[in-house]
Amino acid sequence: MIMSAHIKTQGHVSMYRDVVMTSFYNFVVDLFHIVTFIKYFLHTNHICKPPEWLPG
Repeated sequence: MIMSAHIKTQGHVSMYRDVVMTSFYNFVVDLFHIVTFIKYFLHTNHICKPPEWLPG
């Protein structure tokens, strides 16, 4: 009886850990994409914009 309860708890814990790891991984990937997009956006903006804001 106690054994089965213990196994059930173990299962819940590992499932919870999997969910947390997946969420964390997705979060990291999203963050990476956002950072890459911002870098790309700033880069292309910098290239396309005429450099009138530079001290000349």
